[in-house]
Amino acid sequence: MKNMSLSILALVSGTLLAVMISFNSTLGLMTTPMFSSLFVHLMGFIASYVIWLIIVRKGIFPVNKQAPLYGHLAGCIGGFIVVMSNVTVQSPIGLAGTVALSILGQITFSLICDLGGYFGLEKRSVNKFDIAQMTLVIFGTMIILFG
Repeated sequence: MKNMSLSILALVSGTLLAVMISFNSTLGLMTTPMFSSLFVHLMGFIASYVIWLIIVRKGIFPVNKQAPLYGHLAGCIGGFIVVMSNVTVQSPIGLAGTVALSILGQITFSLICDLGGYFGLEKRSVNKFDIAQMTLVIFGTMIILFG
């Protein structure tokens, strides 16, 4: 049951990612990709600060002050991703191609991290299911891009 809940949560996360990219690119089309990125991250900062205040006051989650240095780079990477998405959605690749390539990149990087045990992950070998999933994602991405 826990895996099902996590799978549903991941599905919702992916859906929200596609919606976010669509909204950001629309804002980027009406303004500029850089302004859109700045605005989106400012709104995200405000929302996360409010959520953080609630979490700290209610003691919902313990705060870990020993976060690794690379953990603080997520915002910089997120900003770069928003700018790239704004540019690529407005190109011939479109929204579906941008999301498909983003997912392909995430899966590829995740497999590399699993193989090497990077970022504190337990090393894991690639099995036949990983290869089958990667093959399907590659072919699906090719269909979206060149279909």
